[in-house]
Amino acid sequence: FCVQTRQGQLAPSIPKMNQDNFITLCGINESKTQHLFAIMDGHGPCGRQCSLLAKNKFSKYISEGITKTLQREEK
Repeated sequence: FCVQTRQGQLAPSIPKMNQDNFITLCGINESKTQHLFAIMDGHGPCGRQCSLLAKNKFSKYISEGITKTLQREEK
């Protein structure tokens, strides 16, 4: 798998930082066919921080949700 992002542009002569982040969770629940891919597209003065926060929180919630679902199914 691969990921590609591109920095935005304010004007052709004004460089802008790429504010994107991404998630790759391969082999969810030890599966060979279940994967999660997500792009967090940052914008604005705090775009980088916001996309990083979204990446970290989203990964945590997905992992916790899978664990809780599996625990319920085992009961």
